[in-house]
Amino acid sequence: MRAWLVIVMASVARVAVADPVELPDRAGLPDDALHLVGGFGFDLGRIAAGPMIGYAGVHGVFGVRRKRVAVLEELALVPTEARADDEIIGGFARGALEARVSLWQGRVPERRRLRGPEVLARGDVWIEPAIGYELASRPNAPVLGRADASLAIGYQETRHEPGSWNGTYAAVRVTASGDDLSVLFTSGVVFGN
Repeated sequence: MRAWLVIVMASVARVAVADPVELPDRAGLPDDALHLVGGFGFDLGRIAAGPMIGYAGVHGVFGVRRKRVAVLEELALVPTEARADDEIIGGFARGALEARVSLWQGRVPERRRLRGPEVLARGDVWIEPAIGYELASRPNAPVLGRADASLAIGYQETRHEPGSWNGTYAAVRVTASGDDLSVLFTSGVVFGN
């Protein structure tokens, strides 16, 4: 399992260092400088953490973006329960360093009312390899702490205006840690300058 993550991360690194393909509608977008990125959202799926399991949580991201590559720090929190006994409640936290690389970007139809000619809506398909560290706790038991690796693929739409942008995203993420495999549908809002 870890071998395929290494292969995908190496492939993504090659895409990230290659000369970016300039799209016909690049004019007017703030792509050449380093920009702040933030966001938050919800996770739904199966979060496996040793003897504990969770199904829904929240996350927040913060980082920087330049052209087609963003480097993000993510923190996720999930309430959990014991796999063998539903009454044992615990908690799960994960911190991760992510490299989000755009595989495709293009103009998409603007669904909201335009405020002026400078507004531009864009679609973005990205892949996101990450390394993280997770902590799972439950009453009267030691905390489970371990490293993990994940891979996500997602789509986001953003609305660009002079000096800022905002949008929404949805993705599927697979996380491997020890013998556990977690599969999540994650979505939320993003914004930046």
